[in-house]
Amino acid sequence: MEAWIGRNVLVTGASRGIGKAICEELVRHGLTVIGVAREVHEIEQASLVMKSEGWSGTLVAIKCDISDAKAVKQMFVNIKADPDLEGVDVLISNAAVAMAEPILTGEPAMWKIMMETNVLGPAVLTQEVVTSMAERAVDNGHIIYINRSMNISMTLLGQEQCETCSKSELHKQNFTCEEVGDIFEINLNKRRNTVRRDKNTNKTLPWMIN
Repeated sequence: MEAWIGRNVLVTGASRGIGKAICEELVRHGLTVIGVAREVHEIEQASLVMKSEGWSGTLVAIKCDISDAKAVKQMFVNIKADPDLEGVDVLISNAAVAMAEPILTGEPAMWKIMMETNVLGPAVLTQEVVTSMAERAVDNGHIIYINRSMNISMTLLGQEQCETCSKSELHKQNFTCEEVGDIFEINLNKRRNTVRRDKNTNKTLPWMIN
């Protein structure tokens, strides 16, 4: 990790769960981490704690909805203009959304949200990160997609069919980017112990990594 001290890593879904843990570990090792989420209060609080405790790296919070392509592109404009950042060397695409909206009975509007977050978002992020690397002649950058093995094997489980399809497409994306350099995919089995349901309708509620 010593070779990466001071380098810039952008982590999506950074406010909680896996994304939060990744941010903490990278900052602990001296990297500059750009934590991206739709709500950044928790990231900002974590950054203050890290500074007060003298962590070797830095955590920067940026608010952005990765399902919004224009917002993602503007985020990279802002990063480039920031003299303390200027660009991104590593992308860890972790943000995702899953809803209990099966193919036969689900709402198309909900499918659209999943596709925009799980497929379009990482695609636009990848495009922008590669551009950032090229502009700064970075030839050892990394792009990492966080996924789970069920989505790669295309095991369609009940109400998560559409989410599985969207994340399977994410798995395919990394084979289209081989010319970038090192592209990795981390397979994480995320299991829920309980199913969240609406108290009034008893309908299964969506879960997401913000």
